[in-house]
Amino acid sequence: MEFDYKTVNGFMFVKVGEFYINKEPKKIIYRGNPETITVSLKFTDELFRKSDESTYLIFSEDELVYVCEYSYNLEERWLRNRIFIWHHKDEDIENELKQGKEVSLWLVLNPIINLSEKIKINISKSIEQEILKCNKPAWNKRGGYFKWAEWKNSNCLPVIDIIDQIQNGLKKNKGGQAN
Repeated sequence: MEFDYKTVNGFMFVKVGEFYINKEPKKIIYRGNPETITVSLKFTDELFRKSDESTYLIFSEDELVYVCEYSYNLEERWLRNRIFIWHHKDEDIENELKQGKEVSLWLVLNPIINLSEKIKINISKSIEQEILKCNKPAWNKRGGYFKWAEWKNSNCLPVIDIIDQIQNGLKKNKGGQAN
């Protein structure tokens, strides 16, 4: 089987599926209200359902429209009744599909850094943040990376810097001014 790959900000992603409007919508009750789920995901291979925690991208045609990361596996994050997507971006996906656009799902190939033979760290969140820092996907709206980065720079200090300031008896605020 041949796979489609894309490199985004130095990270390699593989196309794992395409979204489509299901001809037999699923009716459910969600929080006491009736809902109809219409969008489904066709995997390039069914094994991708079990993809471990990772960073994912959604492309509409060739445009990156959303980046995020998930815990557990891909099926748990995205699907209900094995084929219907259950995600807060379902309406955005459906709107693109109704315009005749191809909407696809991509996973980073390897979000794991091996610090040693026994220590492996998943950097999915860091990959997501790096992509947000360099791109402005249309569907990523919650606060946005830049608002978050501005707040973080004004309100957060690395723990090692805090310890250094405490040990040296000089406490500084984020702007470098002594308190």
